Amino acid sequence: MKDTNRRNALITNSLQGPTNRIISDMLCVCNATCIASWAYIRARILMSQAVTLLTSLIR
Repeated sequence: MKDTNRRNALITNSLQGPTNRIISDMLCVCNATCIASWAYIRARILMSQAVTLLTSLIR
């Protein structure tokens, strides 16, 4: 009985490492995507503000 418990623990431990790394990688990718989209939206807002400023200056 003890032997099977130890083997199960070994199996779960060996599975846990890669799974944790995959999950952390996925979180990192999600985070990067979120930051990139936020930066893109900010850039779009800044560009539209700059365009309105320029057009008001030209007028």
